Amino acid sequence: MASVDQVLPEAANKPGGLRRDVGLIGLMWASVGSIIGSGWLYGAKNAVMVAGPAATISWVIGAIAIVLLALVHAELGGMFPVAGGTARYPHYAFGGLAGMSFGWFSWLQAATVAPIEVEAMIGYAGHWDFAKGYLHAKDSTLTTSGLIVAIVLMAVFVAVNFLGVKVLAHTNSAATWWKIAVPLATIFIVAVGNFHPGNFTSETFAPFGAKGVLSAISTSGIIFALLGFEQAIQLAGESRNPRRDLPRATLGSVAIGATIYVLLQVVFIAALPHSAFAHGWGKLNFPGIDGPWAGLATLVGLGWLSVVLYLDAVVSPPAPA
Repeated sequence: MASVDQVLPEAANKPGGLRRDVGLIGLMWASVGSIIGSGWLYGAKNAVMVAGPAATISWVIGAIAIVLLALVHAELGGMFPVAGGTARYPHYAFGGLAGMSFGWFSWLQAATVAPIEVEAMIGYAGHWDFAKGYLHAKDSTLTTSGLIVAIVLMAVFVAVNFLGVKVLAHTNSAATWWKIAVPLATIFIVAVGNFHPGNFTSETFAPFGAKGVLSAISTSGIIFALLGFEQAIQLAGESRNPRRDLPRATLGSVAIGATIYVLLQVVFIAALPHSAFAHGWGKLNFPGIDGPWAGLATLVGLGWLSVVLYLDAVVSPPAPA
């Protein structure tokens, strides 16, 4: 059987080819940075409104589904370490038409992520008085000025991701440390003194039954949040040691992301005052719910933390991912 280097010459480190500058941390942080994006800012609120406290189960089921997908990518990434693996594997297996189709699907997926992150930034920025009514109209659509701000932010995203791979990997490591530190700190700080286990059962654990649990997986952003693991696979052509590092980076990023999201969901539910969901989880409401984590921090007397979270909502989404 021909070797990988014979079948896929671009996988070898040859002059004129892609530079293999990215190590395990760079690969893992590329995926973790994509997983921990705007999803953590809204995911817990969206999921609990669809499934109630049983949203914690939704996150676990979603994580298991993503792990099964990540296992396939991890094995293929080690076997065929080429750039843009998500689109390349179907080409190798089924030919040019399949490769073109999956490449197009991958591009569409990548193209929609940046606008979603921009919308998350603008949504949290609406908390400040100078932005109220300036960025969003009453029906929550973007105003003309909001569209201009969105276009400028998209241009910033393009500039950030236009960096060379070596610079991107180093920058992404620093940015991802921040993106991990803020939700972890939020989990710990909010839970201390504001953890009410009774919240999980006071209005029943699964008010919407199995339908709510399963609906939350697809409709509240759970799968979207966890899908960023494939970023390491896209950088396979720049990996220093793909056979060793790609499987570790892919599975490691899913483990880190899933753990953080489950903890965020648990703490979000437990920290809410009963008045916020007294009329049912589907009618969850409290001051500042449009920026749920920052609003919750203010609600439990952690105003300084809400400032950090509003800042994070503006800083984290454009960070390299």
